[in-house]
Amino acid sequence: MEMSLAYMEETVDALVGHGFAIARERCSYDPEDAVVSHCFALTAPAIHLRLETVQHPETPERYFLEIVDYHGLRSHSFELDSWKHRPDRIEFKYQPRLDGSGGLAFTLQLTET
Repeated sequence: MEMSLAYMEETVDALVGHGFAIARERCSYDPEDAVVSHCFALTAPAIHLRLETVQHPETPERYFLEIVDYHGLRSHSFELDSWKHRPDRIEFKYQPRLDGSGGLAFTLQLTET
């Protein structure tokens, strides 16, 4: 699956289907409204995630995940290389180096609603 705002929205809808509540925002990072952010705040008991797609007219879309709270675990926002949602889980991937080293991949297991 190609990463895109549409796929981000599809992933968010999958989380909502598993009992997450959602708050959607569209924000601008500059006065001319050229750089736009689509933010999705997702919450469930003891879980608060923030997914974001940033669109800039001169660069490809960029995707971010912030773990605001996951049963006490949290992280600052970090850029995602990719993610895949499946019926029972979402796999998030981050690769900080061009040589393929130092990456992080983790899976959010989804419960039945």
